[in-house]
This record gives sequence, structure tokens and C-alpha cells, in this order.
Amino acid sequence: MIIQVTGSTGRIAVDRTAFFGTRIPTEIKALIKPLAKLDKQIFRKLLQMIVNAMEGKDIEYSQLKELVTGELNEETLSTIYIGIYQLLKLALRLPLVSLKPEMFKEDLIELQIPDAFHEDLASVVFGSRRPHIDDYTLESRPRLPKLDSLKWRVDVAISTSVLNRALE
Repeated sequence: MIIQVTGSTGRIAVDRTAFFGTRIPTEIKALIKPLAKLDKQIFRKLLQMIVNAMEGKDIEYSQLKELVTGELNEETLSTIYIGIYQLLKLALRLPLVSLKPEMFKEDLIELQIPDAFHEDLASVVFGSRRPHIDDYTLESRPRLPKLDSLKWRVDVAISTSVLNRALE
């Protein structure tokens, strides 16, 4: 949402809501510190796993275990995984018309996401994999039951024994 306000000086101030909303989700808050220490190669592998999960492919626990190193434990990796997943989920819920790459990168700066990861995250949100993610999201969304077919008829009785008695 973008709001333009004209001040007494005649200048236009633009105020907009970030893609993640007015408050930073706790998963994303927890992501910020460990992400600063993360190697770019590990980040890209983790991002690839997240994109695969968003496209509906199965992710094995062993894939996450492979990324564990001496300085990066399983709990930290899980925190980063959940944070990035939530960040991308919030960004992908908006249509491309309302979320522009410049605004997305400004929001990442506001979240204190390291600059080295901005391009990779933007490539997921605005890149060629977006239609696949959107298709899977639409396909797997919860829906109300639907009616496949309906056959009906109306019986009209012009005269019955009950109706004859009522007319007398």
C-alpha cells in the first residue's frame, strides 16, 4: 500500500507498507543474526532447497544435514531455513504488479539482510521460477468442496386427490 501525503511545503512524501507487513515476523527476526555469518555457497544451496519445497518437490532431512559444518549447527540452519522460507512466502503472496524489485531490495535493507543475498532472493521473487511456485501455490491451496454435476427436475402436479379435497 502506497500513501502519498502533500505537506505544507508542497512536497510529496511517499509512505508504503513493506512486503512483510507492518511488523517483522518472528521467523524473520530470528534469521537476521545467523544470516550475517552465513557463507554465500551454503545460502544458495539452502535457497535452492526452499525453492524446490515451494514448487512442491520433496526435501529430505539429509539434504539439510549435509550443510551442517563445524561453525554452523543444525539448529542455526533450521532457523535460517524457516526465516528465508517465511520471507519468500510473504514476498510471493503479492502480485508482481504491486511489488517492484527496487522496493523489495529496500525492504531487505530495512530487514538488515546482507547485501550479498539481495540478488539471489530477488531472482526467486522476480525470476523464471516464479510461475512454477505460483502454480503450485494455487494448486495446493485449501478449497471448499465443489459440485461436479447436478441433475434435477421439478414435478408439477396439476391435480391430485389431496388438491381436489382442498378445493371443495
